[in-house]
Amino acid sequence: MVNILRKKISLAIITGVLTGLGMMSCTSYLDVDPKTSGQLLGPNYYKDSTQCYAALAAAYSGVRINSGGFYCQLMSLNPASDDHYAGGGGATDGSGLQNVSNWTLTASSVGDNTNGPTYMWYNYYIGITNSNILLSHIDGASMSAGLKARMTAECKTLRAFYYFNLVRVWGHIPLLLQPVSAGSLYDVKQSTPIDVYKQIEKDLTEAIPDLPALLSSTDVGRFTQGAAIALRGKVYLFEGDGVPGGKNPDGTDALPGDVSKYALAAAELAKVNGPLSGSTFSSPFGYKLLTNYADLWSNKKTNASPLFSNSPGRFNSESILEDVHSMQGLSGWGNAYSGSDMGNSMNNCIGPRSYSMVDPTKAPNLSTLGNWSFSVITSDAFNFMQSYTSGTDSRMQATILNMKQLSAEGAATYTGGYQDTGYFLYKFQPLKSDETTMGGDAVLNYQQDSYIIRLADTYLMEAEALLKSNGNQARALALVNAVRARAGATPLTTLTLQNIYNERRIELMGEGHRYFDLVRTGQAATVLANRGFKANKNEYFPIPFKEMQNQNFKQNYGY
Repeated sequence: MVNILRKKISLAIITGVLTGLGMMSCTSYLDVDPKTSGQLLGPNYYKDSTQCYAALAAAYSGVRINSGGFYCQLMSLNPASDDHYAGGGGATDGSGLQNVSNWTLTASSVGDNTNGPTYMWYNYYIGITNSNILLSHIDGASMSAGLKARMTAECKTLRAFYYFNLVRVWGHIPLLLQPVSAGSLYDVKQSTPIDVYKQIEKDLTEAIPDLPALLSSTDVGRFTQGAAIALRGKVYLFEGDGVPGGKNPDGTDALPGDVSKYALAAAELAKVNGPLSGSTFSSPFGYKLLTNYADLWSNKKTNASPLFSNSPGRFNSESILEDVHSMQGLSGWGNAYSGSDMGNSMNNCIGPRSYSMVDPTKAPNLSTLGNWSFSVITSDAFNFMQSYTSGTDSRMQATILNMKQLSAEGAATYTGGYQDTGYFLYKFQPLKSDETTMGGDAVLNYQQDSYIIRLADTYLMEAEALLKSNGNQARALALVNAVRARAGATPLTTLTLQNIYNERRIELMGEGHRYFDLVRTGQAATVLANRGFKANKNEYFPIPFKEMQNQNFKQNYGY
């Protein structure tokens, strides 16, 4: 079970002097104290396990932006797909999201550090920098060889994870494997997507043997072998597909697909999913699908903490990589989206505006503190879900809050925002029961965790890799049917790639996968054409304007 190292160490670390690549700098190395707000450190700080453990917390900092911060990964990439519009209060509300939703991104409109999708670039490079800093100092620390090996493995896995997110969004990025001195910052050059993927593979391959297979309940929040293997399997699948239409700055193909990677992906993901006995898979890491699909989203409740069990809540048996949130940050508008805030930003951002529950037997008891109606569900996604989840399939009810129906029935009222369809993402709705009982501003302190990788995802990825590599077709069908059976859907008798793509859309809607799936499978140019997506250009986001001040950088093709 993998989650964020947050319960034991505060992550109030993302401050300092921003330069060039959107990272922290000082007179010699990009070093900051992970325990204080931007205290600059020298190389003598990393003396023992306590200090290195604190530095490790800093390395984990970037994981929190899956659903932490207004321009977190889910908020930024959901509207890049056909499942969501940006929404909000108007055409300029959250302008960075609007530019993603209608594909008017430019080097300037992609944002700068915190005011656009560049927030992802900024935070992932901070995580990379902090990983590199600890890797460069840990050999001199006084601690056991085993602990040193584990922390090294964690840093390499984190670095691979951050680069995987960056290369999928921006393609041509700087590949930093050592701390960069302030004087050398503008000497940095971009690397090709192919070279970035090679380094991701290398980091994961070196790290996996030194990661623990399992965690105890007192050690939650750190990478395990299972999570790193799942990530490597996903990396192989993305390399197999490549980026159809994605271009280098000179117009040549940026990442051609490598079909040899599909078999590797299937083999890696099989290690996570485990052998098949009858209709049941037995993961050697203890992963298990939750019995009820809707239970996946109950971890927004304050008392839901099963710790690895097959029951609702955080750290459950289906969670492989989880972004942890807490009300303990006491976040307020003074430090909102700064890196020291610890709440889940999705909850408040996607709630229906001016919500009022009229009939508690039909309508959910949502918080009324805020609710900005971003990431609204498109009518196309609603219609697709409705047609695909007939009978006893429970995923539509657990995924989409149908305010159009609730309003018509007189069960609840709301005020429609920009691009209102009447459909909202139920998975992250802000519950009244999840409002903070501590200090800070309530809308910034929701504590629902979000899944980055969960077991149903690895089942579907393995099935896809098996079909694409002409592997075990019966196992592929069993993997998909296990996901369907859990949701109450009827089993399939045959399996195609389109079946799997449909299943991924239904199962994972709103969890940040759809845009990447459209791009890697070559469907984006067709599916998103009516949103303004341009083939051979929008497969990658533009390199942010601030980064282009480095004269070595070349802008992505078409921008």
